[in-house]
Amino acid sequence: MRGDVLEMRSEHTLFRSDFAQFRTDVTHRLDALAHRLEALAQRLEALHHRMEDIENTLDANSEHIREMRIELRSQYNDILTALQGGLQNTTALSDLTERVEALERRAGM
Repeated sequence: MRGDVLEMRSEHTLFRSDFAQFRTDVTHRLDALAHRLEALAQRLEALHHRMEDIENTLDANSEHIREMRIELRSQYNDILTALQGGLQNTTALSDLTERVEALERRAGM
């Protein structure tokens, strides 16, 4: 009986030793996991800042495109106005040329 108690004590001691080793391994793995999570959190934070930078750049580019579209429309309208004025001037010149030719014919020139 005493041998059984000693054997149980020995097994208990081995179990406590194994459990302590297991606990140490778990603690190391949890520490490693915590470091990985911290590194991941830093990477995610960096990605978040980069995405904010990209969004700000996109917003600025969008605003610039909007301004350029307004400027382009204004220039397009100026060109159309100039073409209309040129066409009116060509028509007026043609009319004046016909009148001058008619006057020259009447005057016998």
